[in-house]
Amino acid sequence: MYMGLYIVAILGIIILIQTIVVLKLIEKDKQKSYAYEYRIDQFRKSHKDSLLQVSQLEKKQNSLKLSIANLTNALKLKPLDEGKRHVNICEIKDGQKIVVIIDEVFRYRVEYYQQMVGDIKNQETFINYREFECMAFIDGKLYDPLIVNPIQTGDTFAELEDINCGQFIGRGMGSVVLESLVSVLKQIGIQKLEAGLSVVDYPRKDKLYKFYIEYNGFELVKELTENHWGRVVKKW
Repeated sequence: MYMGLYIVAILGIIILIQTIVVLKLIEKDKQKSYAYEYRIDQFRKSHKDSLLQVSQLEKKQNSLKLSIANLTNALKLKPLDEGKRHVNICEIKDGQKIVVIIDEVFRYRVEYYQQMVGDIKNQETFINYREFECMAFIDGKLYDPLIVNPIQTGDTFAELEDINCGQFIGRGMGSVVLESLVSVLKQIGIQKLEAGLSVVDYPRKDKLYKFYIEYNGFELVKELTENHWGRVVKKW
């Protein structure tokens, strides 16, 4: 019982620290946005021929506004009832801060629930498998960019079932999401991430290879053909 209360208290402190960090980032970006707005106004008044400078400043200001929206929306996300929330705030190519959230949900063996009334000191020893839900706030909206298969206790690898960042091609979104996932997997002792390449995607095979192998450090272990799935692996 006391161990359970201790864990809840620790999680509460972690959430509080994360909230404070995000609020500071929001305030910092707001100040930058106000500064850009002032500079844009000054350019318009005194440099009528400086349309390029105004355009560049407007793009930066828009990225800041979207960053603020992403951070604010992430704070509003409903807390996890059970499990662990991993939060990664990073910047993509257009200067926008996006928030990648990976919720790690523990599924326990039946013995855990049978002993819930007692004092469970080694909670992790009762974990049967882990489920993951990945979310990302970008452009002020919430997206589900990838799906990871559940990981059984004792496994040293994870399998990426699907990744869908097609609408963000060229902005660095897919790589950021993968980096966030790999960071979480390393924390729980996973040593490699595998991904299947569907025959449906054969027409864009070259783009898939570039994304996984060239940009994100995967190794091709099985060639993708018109009739057979391919496979890539990232080890660390």
